[in-house]
Amino acid sequence: ADAEFAETAPVSANRWGLITVDDRTGQTNVPYIFAGGDVVNGADLVVTAIADGKRASTWLHQYLTQMGPKTE
Repeated sequence: ADAEFAETAPVSANRWGLITVDDRTGQTNVPYIFAGGDVVNGADLVVTAIADGKRASTWLHQYLTQMGPKTE
């Protein structure tokens, strides 16, 4: 995990420096940032990180498609 990112990013972290996310979606307190894997769980199995990434990507896709195209 990139501990420096967790310390400098605008996302909330717990007392161990792990990024806090919605357990269902992987969304952080910053609406457009999703996280999973070691930065959320600490050192864990690769399978867990893959599952977190799949879950977060599903919800990120939903988040982005609900935003619609940016018009200027």
